[in-house]
Amino acid sequence: MALSIAKFINGFVSPQVAETYRKNFKPSAENTEPQVIVAVQVVCAETEERANQMRKFIDFVFVQFEKGNFNDLKDGNFIKNYSFSPFDQQIIELHKHFIFK
Repeated sequence: MALSIAKFINGFVSPQVAETYRKNFKPSAENTEPQVIVAVQVVCAETEERANQMRKFIDFVFVQFEKGNFNDLKDGNFIKNYSFSPFDQQIIELHKHFIFK
């Protein structure tokens, strides 16, 4: 069986997970060698400013989900002017390992 690691869901997965899988891998008819896929979330933009705007949007969504707000997502203009509270900043700090910018 192959291994999939969703780094954008669990940003705390360590490389040892893949190493343990490879070390304990047992070949099968479908997989003769260990296969690992790592899925990540990456923010790319034409400018650093635009990448920061996109990252702020993603951070806002993470904060809202952590607070249980799944239905009241705001538009980009609202988020652009939004100031994160100290509690929001703690949530963002916890999620910083989930995204590459």
